[in-house]
Amino acid sequence: MKHLALFAFVLPFTLNAGAPGPLTPAQALKSFQMENGARGELVAAEPQVFDPVAMCFDEKGRMYVAESRGYPHLGDNPPKLGTVALLEDKDGDGRYEKRTIFAEGFTFPNGVMPWRGGIFLTCAPDIWFLKDTTGDGKADVRKVVLTGFGIKSSSEQLRVAHPTLGADGWVYITSGLTDANVTSPLHPERPAVAAKRQDGRFHPDTFVYEPLPGTGQFGLAFDQQGNRFVVSNRNPLIHVVLSPAILKRNPHFAFTETVENVVPVAGKVHPLSPDTTAATFHPSLINKQHSGTYTSACGICIQGKSAFICEPAQNLVQRQVLKPTGGSFSAEHPTPGHDFIASPDQWFRPVFSAVGPKGSLYLCDMYRKYVDHPRYLPEDVRGKLDFKAGDNKGRIWRVVQKGDAPVRPIPQAKAAARKTLQLSRGKFPKTPPLPKLLKLAKSTDARVRFQAALQLGAVKDSQKTKALAQILMANSTEKWTRAAVFSSMGNQSIELLDELAKGRKAKRADIAPALVALGRIIAKSRTQKEINGVIVRHLAPDFGWATIERVALLNGIAEKAKPK
Repeated sequence: MKHLALFAFVLPFTLNAGAPGPLTPAQALKSFQMENGARGELVAAEPQVFDPVAMCFDEKGRMYVAESRGYPHLGDNPPKLGTVALLEDKDGDGRYEKRTIFAEGFTFPNGVMPWRGGIFLTCAPDIWFLKDTTGDGKADVRKVVLTGFGIKSSSEQLRVAHPTLGADGWVYITSGLTDANVTSPLHPERPAVAAKRQDGRFHPDTFVYEPLPGTGQFGLAFDQQGNRFVVSNRNPLIHVVLSPAILKRNPHFAFTETVENVVPVAGKVHPLSPDTTAATFHPSLINKQHSGTYTSACGICIQGKSAFICEPAQNLVQRQVLKPTGGSFSAEHPTPGHDFIASPDQWFRPVFSAVGPKGSLYLCDMYRKYVDHPRYLPEDVRGKLDFKAGDNKGRIWRVVQKGDAPVRPIPQAKAAARKTLQLSRGKFPKTPPLPKLLKLAKSTDARVRFQAALQLGAVKDSQKTKALAQILMANSTEKWTRAAVFSSMGNQSIELLDELAKGRKAKRADIAPALVALGRIIAKSRTQKEINGVIVRHLAPDFGWATIERVALLNGIAEKAKPK
């Protein structure tokens, strides 16, 4: 099945010609059913804003909005109708009543980020830097800083997007499921950087570009600890945990996962509007209805422990509460049966969320009757739908909750976030000395132990094996902890097993899942004589392992044993 997406996510369709017409902003606000304690407020609406798909704030509190006014388009040579609007709240009442066209002449602009008095704008195949140096609210500086991002996709919706500043000072972007061959017109001497459906990052001063693990469609967010999250249509919240480079440190460890689906794939949502998801029309999906599950997840935002996920296909925004599990997270829906915001209004299309200057949540509502791309509907249907209905509308909402407050950077937290980003990319520029890592290995925080395990891979001292064993025993059932330990142990598999045996006698911890994987590694990396020695010692009934653990170790060895 093809991807059905708006700015890289699956979009709904509505075939009911008699569907209700658009609501006024006041009527739309009244239609919202919201989580207890949340209150919606209108920030801007037509004619101040049209077709908003992304937004950001500058240091003056002004709002830059990417408007995809040319969407959708069939065929080649799309019109350059896209704009960036500069909105200002001149009287301080919370409504942004002044509109200035900051920049125009773009095909499908879809991401904005403030930077040094201007903004970065994503509009494939380019990333632009735009800045007003005269004070009239219009960009007189227009520079393409990077180019080569893919446009050869099934539609204009699958493109580079979501520029987001990381704690390490680099700007992160999502690929939109497209390949790239990135160059900088400002540095023609540099070779192109190829990326195969990979997200990436660039330095905002030098414009050096690097591909990254993870593939986001339309949505990217960091938490305060520097963890990177992306999203795709049926995958509402993906944590990018590890770089493949980390796992390659141990070629005998057969583990290739790098991301965690924190919210289950096709997780439940609770729409108030009629079912208009694309699956209801396609005969091949007649027995796989998508209504009531994520089909168009996008525009994610992390605020504290809460993750906000837009689901425009079903006219709602869901909140999930994040819970650390060690190397990654699980999530819990705090209001079963009800979502954070839902509306029976089928024109309500929240596609982007962000935290504003005072800590409130902001939503870009594209407000369209049909947000499907015509390319993804049968030809006999396309001519019956007015895909431009609502292209003269758009809303931005603010959601105020009790306890909202500006996020104040804490130097220690920023340093920790930088460290998280480095470790997730497999970079260890300043590995702490072994005594400090041994101390971190005993931390009560599973996340700290996970990071210590990753860093121990850069240590050559054999004493690290004891620390890795401690970390593994503390959280052996968590796959990311196992991945960190096994990728860091080098050729010390039997030594690690011996340390685990010592700890097993002192602490009745079930480490059977880890023993299966460790048995495989031993069988693949050690001589037959060494393997026989392990079997004789560790499988003896009086050695200290529980029966289930002996069986686990033997199964791992037997599965991958290859005499040398």
